[in-house]
Amino acid sequence: MPRKKKKTYSRVKLKNAKSFNDLSTDIAIRIERGAGGRTTLRYVNETICTEIFKDNDENKPWGYVTIAKPNEYEGDCGDVYIARVIESDKEWGPLLLRIAIEWASKNSDGLVADRFRVTEFEYHLWDHMSGNQGGDIDLKPIAPCVNKSTNIWMERLGLKEDETATSYVYSSKTDMLRRLLKSKRIC
Repeated sequence: MPRKKKKTYSRVKLKNAKSFNDLSTDIAIRIERGAGGRTTLRYVNETICTEIFKDNDENKPWGYVTIAKPNEYEGDCGDVYIARVIESDKEWGPLLLRIAIEWASKNSDGLVADRFRVTEFEYHLWDHMSGNQGGDIDLKPIAPCVNKSTNIWMERLGLKEDETATSYVYSSKTDMLRRLLKSKRIC
């Protein structure tokens, strides 16, 4: 049996990423509190706050971001939230991650990528956040907590630590959540 070909990784520029102004008024964000202090932000239908699934017929945005405070295995990461899971698409994922960054910034010092596991899709979202935001996302080097995901992506992409998107705390002072709340689009 022939050996599997080693996967080649490269930085991918996300195209057609949607902004807050692209979000239809019939879409809301549901903020769910879960076990273990987890918080999930997800796209939902505005009228009855029901989840929108990936293969919906109406081409609506779908996805969710689950965040939580660091646990003892991650070390001293400071007063931040960690993005545990990000599921969405390349168009609507960046906006949902920006909303999660804003939520984390209002409740702590910001949001960081998972310290152990960051999928290829998630890495491209973080990379998009680090370089394409018009100044409304602030980056600070992360405190000395476990950084396995950064080491993996440094090796895969041949980058230095300060060039790797998972090496930073992302914070924002945008007002998307306030605007969603004002228009009754937070469930």
